[in-house]
Amino acid sequence: MPNSLSNIDKKLQSGHRRFGAYVCSGHSPYATLPKSLEEQVFLETFGNTKIDMERAYSPYEARSFFLFVFDHKEHTPAAVARIVVPESIRNAGTKTTDDLEEIWQTPVSELDCGGVALIQQPYWDVATLAVHRLYRGIAKAGLVSLGIYNTVMTSAMYCGVDLIVAVLDEAAYRTGNWQYHSPFSPIDGLGPSPYMGSASSIPVYCRFSAVKERLEQVDPSAAKVLFTEDNIGELIEHVDLVEVERVHREINKGQSHVLDIKGIESYNTNTKSTFSEPKTN
Repeated sequence: MPNSLSNIDKKLQSGHRRFGAYVCSGHSPYATLPKSLEEQVFLETFGNTKIDMERAYSPYEARSFFLFVFDHKEHTPAAVARIVVPESIRNAGTKTTDDLEEIWQTPVSELDCGGVALIQQPYWDVATLAVHRLYRGIAKAGLVSLGIYNTVMTSAMYCGVDLIVAVLDEAAYRTGNWQYHSPFSPIDGLGPSPYMGSASSIPVYCRFSAVKERLEQVDPSAAKVLFTEDNIGELIEHVDLVEVERVHREINKGQSHVLDIKGIESYNTNTKSTFSEPKTN
């Protein structure tokens, strides 16, 4: 049975698992749930106000969607990832790529992920990643963190995307790499810098196929849980991947109706050299 957002209030009462993973677009009425957690964590951790968040992320709203884990018992979002889909013309224009250009002074055309140019491959931008304070720490066994990582990874791969980029606070970067055998790698040539209230953040990428292959060798049980498309034990109901694909498809479809002047100009500049100038007599 699909894990439908429309039944979110009825899940625990009807015998479903305590936690459920969900997807919604940035314009969905349900987006207030993941956004509320995003705002809470960024305020508590980095001092970013709701106005700060709106100013930073509203330019990407049309190409954003949320993956989040919801606690049916406490009736609260437990973890969230904001995904920004690149502009179709330039394969750029996400929160992360724009900030890498502005803050790290590195244009998207020069970004390499493990020696492969970013703009030459499909990717998602994990523009935010947050876990409610009630579900952090070793005592919680990382269950909710596992849920959001699994949701992002399986959702991306189901949509044909093998790569994500992000800017992670160093503490989150270290924790994620400690938990799951180093899934994140620094984007080639870029080091830590202050970012969005964080004293030190690192531009990173994660290639899921490589992480899965490595985990299957060093920790098969972790690989099985992290990449499963089934429910995670008795506690976490998996996201509806068909719905994720539908939301992703609708965002890409919507881009065809938007005149992207910046993207067209960039595309024309990059392709001009491939055409010869007309000859004159």
